[in-house]
Amino acid sequence: PWSLARLRDDGALAIPDIQFLDSDEVPEMSRWLRQGIPSLLIVPVREGREIVGVLGCETLGRVRHWGQRDRQLLATMAEICQRFLDDSAAARRLAQANERAGDLAELLPEALAMTDTDGEGVVWNPALAELSRMAPEQTRGRSAAAVLDEFVPGGGKWLRGQAGDDPVEASTLVEIPDRQDGS
Repeated sequence: PWSLARLRDDGALAIPDIQFLDSDEVPEMSRWLRQGIPSLLIVPVREGREIVGVLGCETLGRVRHWGQRDRQLLATMAEICQRFLDDSAAARRLAQANERAGDLAELLPEALAMTDTDGEGVVWNPALAELSRMAPEQTRGRSAAAVLDEFVPGGGKWLRGQAGDDPVEASTLVEIPDRQDGS
């Protein structure tokens, strides 16, 4: 509790000699001494503004006066942890958003394909599968341009921006038969 309050207020905790702390104010002191820790340096690891962990260095058996270089090294390591957490959190949120979008795409009556940032197919909904006569598993991990070329010749070239203003010549359009149900 005492150390967490210091981390929130000061951003770091450097204690060269624990024995000089007031044991009435610092409940953690008795645990540190039992573990044989006379000196410690702690920095917070944050996710946003919230402290989600700590990164610390402890000495065993001898007192250490923590220098600026020690503090900078530990702070840099904590920053790397924070970036990893931020990236991991962003990756989790993106994966959840993609999953929700994929679930929604499955329900849409309109043909819909979604790609990742590399242009590879990640969602090929049932309406598009029916229209293209290509199962979703035939499209995963393939470029959208290559997949489009399979059912609209020249479509991949248009998608890559290599065609003129007219995306597909009329002669290359694929005839889509009418649905049996009259829609």
